[in-house]
Amino acid sequence: MAIGPAATRNGDSGDSVARYVDEILDCYEELAGFKELKPCSKVDKIFERLVGLCSQCPGEETVSMILSDPRIVAITPRLRELCSEGEYQLETQWAEKICRCKTHEEAKEMLLAFPYHSNYIDLVRMELNALASVKPNFAPRTFAMIGSGPLPLTPLCISDELKSQNYGCITCHNVDLNAQAMEHSINMCRALGRAAGTMCFHCADASSDDVDLRTFDVVYLAALVGGCSSHKQSILANMIKRMSPGTLVVLRSAHSLRRLLYPVVEVTEDMAAIGLKVLLVVHPYHHVINSVVIAVVVEIPCAFRT
Repeated sequence: MAIGPAATRNGDSGDSVARYVDEILDCYEELAGFKELKPCSKVDKIFERLVGLCSQCPGEETVSMILSDPRIVAITPRLRELCSEGEYQLETQWAEKICRCKTHEEAKEMLLAFPYHSNYIDLVRMELNALASVKPNFAPRTFAMIGSGPLPLTPLCISDELKSQNYGCITCHNVDLNAQAMEHSINMCRALGRAAGTMCFHCADASSDDVDLRTFDVVYLAALVGGCSSHKQSILANMIKRMSPGTLVVLRSAHSLRRLLYPVVEVTEDMAAIGLKVLLVVHPYHHVINSVVIAVVVEIPCAFRT
């Protein structure tokens, strides 16, 4: 049953809401029924169906009714966990494929074959343009990616995009608390022939004092870091203690039905309380799934300093 945006343009009918809810619940039940979420035709098909459904943007009233349905409220935390696990398994499989390549060129071709590679390119371009819009003539050189995962596509895309603009040497520091993910990403970058000095790796919890973020121009927080808005806010509060004023922060979020896939970055007064000033929020309505919040670190209130 296909549900498109046109289904709700002429009124937020209860029938439309019910169809969305039924589809989402059906996807959830199928995903929850798998013993594991390693990529295969059945798992891939359900995730594609779910992402396709959540990528649609019906009216705000319809979205509100769907997300507030008690059955949807009950499954949302677990659904996000399933999406996170599925994404991790997919990235791990492709990192392993790239690592098995015998030459750098073969590895590069394999990376280009990753199903969502072009989406990452478009997302990173959107983010870099957003950064340029809030700070013209800014030429960032050092990036930190918190939650880089087994397939560090964001740092790779940042490096490639800025290299194409003759930015010179770009350093991307990858941070993830999953040791296996770190091992995969290190081996994958070696397979790609990435220079050791441009891609650095640190296996650590971003909330710990081991992760010093004071020297970076831009710090990214991946969409899947923090299972809910409050957890994400807590991680941010700890990270900002170890950043310098003026550092730009890129927070990946979600809007509309995409909130079922990723936790939301809540833009509230609490941001200012922990030392962040929000500069820009971008909500895409096309194939790029994640929203983007651009913020800058300001003077950190005394109550939040270490």
